[in-house]
Amino acid sequence: MKEVLRTFLQCEEEKVELERFGSYQAYHDRSWLALKSGHPPEADSMEPITHEHIQMVVKLISDDVLTSKYCQRKGLGEGMIKNLLFQHHSEESMNRTIDLALRLWLVLHIRDDEFSWGTHSIQWDDQKPLQTFIAEQFPKPRMLKDLSERMFDFVLPDNFTMVKLKRYSGIKVHWTDNLSEHLDFDKDHRILKNFPLKYYVNSLRRRFGEAPSLAVTEILAPLADNPITARSN
Repeated sequence: MKEVLRTFLQCEEEKVELERFGSYQAYHDRSWLALKSGHPPEADSMEPITHEHIQMVVKLISDDVLTSKYCQRKGLGEGMIKNLLFQHHSEESMNRTIDLALRLWLVLHIRDDEFSWGTHSIQWDDQKPLQTFIAEQFPKPRMLKDLSERMFDFVLPDNFTMVKLKRYSGIKVHWTDNLSEHLDFDKDHRILKNFPLKYYVNSLRRRFGEAPSLAVTEILAPLADNPITARSN
């Protein structure tokens, strides 16, 4: 797992404090186990892959981001086919591998509609750079101009917990391992979604945020902690 995190976070392996990534490791292991057992609906359209395949895809994307180059799916595929790991992979298999790598790396449910099986998923097409696509998943909160700004001028007390949220407001909290769903609020059913892998995401943002480029800013600004403003569905 340390080697995976070293690649994902672009840091030295000895600097990875594995005990801090327990929640992320559980997410990663669940995703990988599902793939090995054939549960993901797209598994049949993928060639056999290993952690090495996933790390190679992430490295290719990281190289683009850290050199201020916009990452396009077509160009990424061209880079993959030059590597011995992917020489016998079909275009469809490489596209499914790209989606899996992004799900594992950016904790976003990126997969084609035909494989979503009723779950919320997003699709990265051939037209948009990855940086633009990611930024679009995190719209800024809409401020209600007709309401007084004083309504937002408060700080939640330190002892305000999810238990109290449910007790006093009747709002239920559902965990989600899809970062783009963090703080989504279902008004009809009074359900607030919460993303638990904060340490992993902050580590990812800190590493790539060091590069002074527009491309990095666009792909990583959404990975910062979301403001305490629920997005209503």
